[in-house]
Amino acid sequence: MPYIILISLFVVMGAMKRNKINVRNKRDIISKITLLVILTIAFITISTCNKALVVSGKYVMKEHNSILLDDGESGFILYIHDDIAFIVIQNASQVIEDTSSLHLINVQQPENPVRLGIYDIAIHYRIPKLIVNDNIAYLLREKSHSGNYNWTVTLLNIDNLQVPAFLGETLLENKTIPSDFTLYNDYLYVSTNSSLDIFDCSNPSSPVKAANYSLPTGYVHINNDFLYIVSDFVKIYDLANPINPIFLGEVNSTKHTLAGSGLYKNNIISAFWWSGLQSYNCTEPSTPTIIGNYGFPADETEPGGQIHDMEIQGDRLFAGGRKLFVFDISNPQKLQRIAVKYIGSRDTYGISVSGNYIFANIHNNIKVYYFSESFLERNLGLGIGIGITVLIGGSLTLLRKKKK
Repeated sequence: MPYIILISLFVVMGAMKRNKINVRNKRDIISKITLLVILTIAFITISTCNKALVVSGKYVMKEHNSILLDDGESGFILYIHDDIAFIVIQNASQVIEDTSSLHLINVQQPENPVRLGIYDIAIHYRIPKLIVNDNIAYLLREKSHSGNYNWTVTLLNIDNLQVPAFLGETLLENKTIPSDFTLYNDYLYVSTNSSLDIFDCSNPSSPVKAANYSLPTGYVHINNDFLYIVSDFVKIYDLANPINPIFLGEVNSTKHTLAGSGLYKNNIISAFWWSGLQSYNCTEPSTPTIIGNYGFPADETEPGGQIHDMEIQGDRLFAGGRKLFVFDISNPQKLQRIAVKYIGSRDTYGISVSGNYIFANIHNNIKVYYFSESFLERNLGLGIGIGITVLIGGSLTLLRKKKK
């Protein structure tokens, strides 16, 4: 755009020279042309921006007017399923320290959230992860007290969203720290710092431990009878027998400090705190390979170029740190960032996505952002075209008037 404006000014100055405009008139014309330039830039800016949105390519993000927490509350979203957000909320007025509750909130219209049901969480427990399958919510609960560490998975019936009901829970596990868990064919797979624990949940009211293996800790994903454990590596296991994983193959990451991972078709895509994304092709489970990388530009590495959490929805990977990022992962060999938005000096430590809305957990608060395809290219061309036409046409009109 600056080059187009400069060329236009040269055209106008040439016309002034050819028409032999005197010095005083030249100064008058130049001041009016300067005003036209300012108005042109303003027009182009207005035509290409919507409320100062940060735009990358054809996509745009903007903060959405939504209040999910009431005054005096702090909380974070664990999971969103069918427009129902599962939010852990703590009220500052609560007398008992570390008590909180799980709220089920309809966020189909984030500007008008509807609170549905509540499930109280026992004192000193926290919930790092929750997943939903059919009408059951699985809550991974951790408890650290007096140097001892316990965890369990609690199953809730959510047929009636207004009254989530306790179904059952796994055995209380001691002195192991769970990092992730997933459900597959009624079996619950929990990765801890020392093992992989497998629970049979075919009877939701009475989950039973079916197996325990000394396997590396990491994020766990399952697809087509293959178990993936992801850390600074991707290890693949055959689950033809769901309680007897058989090791098939592995590949080591070339990036460090894992922030999250997810499945995309036959690929694992991982996000790293400072070093971006890396994708792994797992079509041949015995020989997974690194096929794609995305690295932050050098000037973004710190503090803007960092990721603390991610979620994959369709062909998009949404991630958050000091900024919000959206990546196109439709071609895992060419991971592309398509949108970015600076959201302030506090980091995002949790990302959930529902439709076109991104829900970010930011320092015990929840902010909502709307993500969509923009008409930047069309507006940019329209803005520049009309703006430059106004600039040249207005300037030449001034010249004609002065010549007369």
